[in-house]
Amino acid sequence: MVAVETVRRRLWAKAFVAVGAALGTFVSVAWFAWARPVVAETLTQRLGYEVKLGRLYPSWSQGGLTLVARDLVVMGRSPFHREPLALCDRVEIRPGTPPQISVDGLELRLLVAPAADNLRGAKTDKARGRPGLPKRTTIQALPLVNVRSGRILAQVALLGGQRMAVRVGETRFSNRGRAFDLHFGQVTAEVANMMTAHVASLDVETTPQGEVLLQGKSFDANLPGGAALFSGLAIEGTLHDEGWSLSAASSPQSEAQMQIHARRGVGGVSLQTQVQKWSLAALAPWLDAWGVGSHKGQARGSFDMHLEPGATAVSWQLQGQVRDLSLHHPALDRAVWDATSFAADAQGRFDWLEAKLEVSQAKLAPLGLPLEVSGWMNLGPHPRGRWSVRAPNEGWPCATLTQHVAPSVRRALWGLQMRGHLALAVDFSFDASDWDKLALDVRLPSTCEVTQEPHALALNLKALQAANAAIVDRPELPVASHHPGFTPFTKIPVHVIAAFLTAEDAGFFLHKGFEPDNIRRALIYNIERGRFVRGASTITQQVAKNVFLNHERTLTRKFVEAVLSWRLESLVAKRRLLEMYLNLVELGPDIRGVGAAAQAYFGKEIGALTPLEAAHLASLPPNPKGFARRFREGSVDEGWLARLYDLVAMMGRRGHLSSAQVAAARGTRLRLRKI
Repeated sequence: MVAVETVRRRLWAKAFVAVGAALGTFVSVAWFAWARPVVAETLTQRLGYEVKLGRLYPSWSQGGLTLVARDLVVMGRSPFHREPLALCDRVEIRPGTPPQISVDGLELRLLVAPAADNLRGAKTDKARGRPGLPKRTTIQALPLVNVRSGRILAQVALLGGQRMAVRVGETRFSNRGRAFDLHFGQVTAEVANMMTAHVASLDVETTPQGEVLLQGKSFDANLPGGAALFSGLAIEGTLHDEGWSLSAASSPQSEAQMQIHARRGVGGVSLQTQVQKWSLAALAPWLDAWGVGSHKGQARGSFDMHLEPGATAVSWQLQGQVRDLSLHHPALDRAVWDATSFAADAQGRFDWLEAKLEVSQAKLAPLGLPLEVSGWMNLGPHPRGRWSVRAPNEGWPCATLTQHVAPSVRRALWGLQMRGHLALAVDFSFDASDWDKLALDVRLPSTCEVTQEPHALALNLKALQAANAAIVDRPELPVASHHPGFTPFTKIPVHVIAAFLTAEDAGFFLHKGFEPDNIRRALIYNIERGRFVRGASTITQQVAKNVFLNHERTLTRKFVEAVLSWRLESLVAKRRLLEMYLNLVELGPDIRGVGAAAQAYFGKEIGALTPLEAAHLASLPPNPKGFARRFREGSVDEGWLARLYDLVAMMGRRGHLSSAQVAAARGTRLRLRKI
């Protein structure tokens, strides 16, 4: 009997274990087959995002039943629905009203493009909202969420092809029904090769009145290379039913003193920026590439911007001063301009739909010289616009003009004294899709009266006005009759003179030293090539350059050249200027003047040159050394010969040659000596 009872008990035990195992298997299968998908689907419906659960199991504690989800993944919205929006190591869900959710190990991955993002999905033209987001009845229905540890990674595609990377090293979040607290720590935003911004901490909380408060500490911005654009700014902000406001200000101990205020309300959006002191040293890596030294530069000023409700154009106003810059661009001057200052007071509008910038009024003061500027420009791949630049109504006092130029200009014009007022008006329009449409109108309603000439010009006035004296400090120049290389005007054939006038300066006897249409064409040529290639110099300007200046291609030299040309036109006869030009013009290596060139290229005296030979010499000045290498062996290619035939034909159309002379020249070939 004992043995039978023992066997019976063993059978019941095995049956109990088998039933328990079967029941456990059934519960487990039912849990994984029903509970986990139901929870995932519920979360998907509740949050509006697809939710995937790695593991889900219940846990009992003193607080009651808790569902624990491990390796939870929240997918983004279309078109990013294949990429995770959030990854969670552990999520605890406690049922109730409202339910409570605790999150550990959250990693939020944001992907933002102009047309879509994975948080809201594809943006619509009307509402840029959340397509497909389930409607919620009340905010109170939201679960209580507590994110105890997390971080955020974001990739933002900006306009123009740039990308911004955002990293948040520490994230905490908790809500209390209608209120919430949000903390971001060690926030960094970086745009490659442009800027890096960092905030030590950023806290967001709501008030019982429904306002959202923002507070940040230690806001820094750095340029490539580590230079600080600004540092230590404190941030405060408020979001309410009527709009929002945001302020940033530097501490009193900071080297840079600035305040930034932005707000949005029923009146629109406005931005106000005040800078009391700001070092420009951080901009040195950028500005140096443009020839501007900013290591000692300081700036101060204000910038205001306002956008009316429903408008597409922002109105703006700028006031500012920049001082202690140094200019060292090779296209400006070979010498450095130290302690340079600029000032601006401007206002206008910017329409972002049309990408159109309008300046209704701007008062600029480059180098302390006041200018008034107005106009507009459409931005884009092919900008176009129209601008007007003017001196003040009263003009610039001539007596003080030289005080506003660089030291190198003052040295070149030393001794120049003037009186009266100089008035200037420049109007120009352009279209980058067709630079030939560039229009330029320069007017001088009033000019200065010279009371004393520049020293260099006054010292050589006798030699300039007549061929009876050498240039002081440059006796090697063939401008006087005693020089062996000098050719008097009376011995130069008419067709040689006509060839140079036709090729170099057809309006020489009509203009006063400057040819606006040549300047316009030179601007077009230089803009299309993106560098300073052609200078549009008249014969008078070339005489000023050859007598007093060097051959460097800088704006400073062109300015001095323009002033000296203005004075030469007033003091020297046109015929004498042309005579000096024909004796000074460079026509090859160590070949100066038409007399020397006639011997070098043809082995002839100047009086024996034919019209075709004269056309050859007149075509050399744009690049005399380069062309001389081209004809080193004495051979002439068909392209060059066609160029000379065109010049001869032009001389005929302008009455310098008869039809018989043109036909004779076009029927011959050019013969050169080896040089």
